[in-house]
Amino acid sequence: MSAFQKGLELGRIDLPCCNGCGRFHAPARLACPHCGATALQNRALRTTGTVLATTRVYRAPDEYHRSLVPYTLVLVAMDDDVILMGHTPEDAAIGDRLAAAPSGSQGAWHVQFRSLNDD
Repeated sequence: MSAFQKGLELGRIDLPCCNGCGRFHAPARLACPHCGATALQNRALRTTGTVLATTRVYRAPDEYHRSLVPYTLVLVAMDDDVILMGHTPEDAAIGDRLAAAPSGSQGAWHVQFRSLNDD
């Protein structure tokens, strides 16, 4: 299981962060794609961001996702300057502010977003 998946199981969204420049990146790499440093550690990501793109899914790729259909996938520019993909039950629009949280169970974890526009 990846460090990302382990973090989701523990209720966190953890991504590699460079000890040199302090920037997050995904997917995990052996060196920071921003500055080339190799001193990296997983850190909890801030959970808020802005929607860049959305798509509505009507045909699931596997058995786990069939129970979720229809669902919306979003690409979100997180406030920590990294892009995450996740699910949202709402009809999110480009520019909406969302908050992320781990969702799932028994090894089938994903990032679930909820709207901050009404908060």
